[in-house]
Amino acid sequence: MITTYTGSLKEGKMQAEVFNLIDQKQKKYFDLLEKICNIESNSADFEGVRAVNNALCDYAQGLGFAVRKQEYAGAGATAVISMNEDSNQKPLMFSGHMDTVYQKGAFGYPPVRVEGDMIYGPGVSDCKGGIIVALLAMDALHQAGFTARPIRLFLQCDEEVGSRYSQRQSINNMIAEAQQCAAFFNCETARPGKVTLLRKGILKMTVRVHGKAAHAKDYMTGVSALVEAAHKIIRLHERSTADGPTYNCTLAPMEGSSNTVPDVCDIVIDIRVATMAEAREASDFVHQVAAECTLPGASGEVIREGMRPPMEPCEKNQRLFDQVNRICARCGLGQFEPFMSAGGADASNVSQTGVPCLDSFGIEGGAYHTIKEYARLSSIPERAKVLAAVAMYYEE
Repeated sequence: MITTYTGSLKEGKMQAEVFNLIDQKQKKYFDLLEKICNIESNSADFEGVRAVNNALCDYAQGLGFAVRKQEYAGAGATAVISMNEDSNQKPLMFSGHMDTVYQKGAFGYPPVRVEGDMIYGPGVSDCKGGIIVALLAMDALHQAGFTARPIRLFLQCDEEVGSRYSQRQSINNMIAEAQQCAAFFNCETARPGKVTLLRKGILKMTVRVHGKAAHAKDYMTGVSALVEAAHKIIRLHERSTADGPTYNCTLAPMEGSSNTVPDVCDIVIDIRVATMAEAREASDFVHQVAAECTLPGASGEVIREGMRPPMEPCEKNQRLFDQVNRICARCGLGQFEPFMSAGGADASNVSQTGVPCLDSFGIEGGAYHTIKEYARLSSIPERAKVLAAVAMYYEE
């Protein structure tokens, strides 16, 4: 671990050169961000995701970086962009995802617009901007002659859907790469002055409610699955707390019409939890709610359950956070405060494996998952300097 700075004059010169190169190259990376965000790449648009992947890999190869691509039958493609693979030090790994949430055309044409220091469009902050931050840091390090440690950048293809389209192959490949590395830095959207040390997990459950069908004119002879679902939704809602798990309920599309008493109804529940212990308790509660019915003749069952784990408090991540702050202080880059996000991300999966992990090293922005998504372009070089400094001075 780093204690007191005793680096050489040569190290100081390299730092200055890397930072100067980041400043010199920033406009080129602003343009690259605009280019890849104009390639629309919803998670289900496999060709769009592959087009973004190809554009980034071609660019990286032009810089002299090694590229390894992985195609998936039912998804897009991932890639690992790397430098200094002949070094005997353990690599550091950066990561960002290429997929976005909106369908093609939702942002108009062209999808991206730039107004001064602000850029608007699909994925500008979540998470193509983060990929640009990492690639700029690597470019500057490479040109300055940094060879002390391998650096890898993992391009994820279906993060927004929990790696569902690749049948979890993409996240499993990311984890396998990360387990070879000394530390993992996810480049999701950054918040000014903050680094994500904790993330809530996402427990997804579907409760199917059964009733008894009837014509609306014979309403009292039927048992409405929808009414029973309403009782269950209220119970789940009342269980939500500001400092604990939250239960967000939606209804799956239903068949039938207003003159029919519905005999089946699916409640889709998004539960946010801070720990795996909370996840287990929440799962038990949902099973209880499913089984206990208010209307005579109704029944319920849990038919689907999936989990994106939380990024829980752990000593390894705390030590990594402390080291990043010492490195930033050493390089005149200020200090970060720890942040807890209620959103899920791939960093949580990596953290669960024991690899030291931090998140939110990407571009600063907001309104992601809306058609008003934006990012601040000048935060690209600011955050790239942080990643470059960590690469230069990280010690195991």
